[in-house]
Amino acid sequence: MECNVAFMDHLIKDVVDLATIENHQLRLQRTRSDLGLILANVRERVFAQESRVHFEIVPTCDVPANVDQSRIERVVVNLVENALKYSEAPRNVVVRLDCLLDHARVSVIDSGPGLSELDARVVFDKHSRAHSTSGRDGAGLGLYVSRRIVEAHGGRIGVESSFGRGSCFFFELPTSLEK
Repeated sequence: MECNVAFMDHLIKDVVDLATIENHQLRLQRTRSDLGLILANVRERVFAQESRVHFEIVPTCDVPANVDQSRIERVVVNLVENALKYSEAPRNVVVRLDCLLDHARVSVIDSGPGLSELDARVVFDKHSRAHSTSGRDGAGLGLYVSRRIVEAHGGRIGVESSFGRGSCFFFELPTSLEK
């Protein structure tokens, strides 16, 4: 029952964000936030104890950024939930935070089936689902909404994957504190 409630809550949030995005009304409530702390909070608040065993955070730096914390948390949740859902046992997911020149990169690395070149090109499109996801719940909204949230922050999102070898979904955000 808890899984069904969590799935519905996630789907409702995606649909609400989708409506605001489609109506060009996405408003960010930016505050100075530490991205490493955001990742730690997501791990503790969102994921059940049994999922945390398979969810490792590897921060390589402290990264302050001017972000809408709840929306960036949603992006992280979307990426980690997908990684846990599609990874084979043992479901080990690594979340890395790296400092680059003028931006930070959050990577979610899984041991799932990976994506074909075609799937990797369209996986962030609305209602798009990889061929390897058949038989699994989802509406194809989470990655699209995540893409639009990251873009609204002036960042970019992408995936590096090889079919049969897992995936690395990532997003990059500017670290300047300008709005």
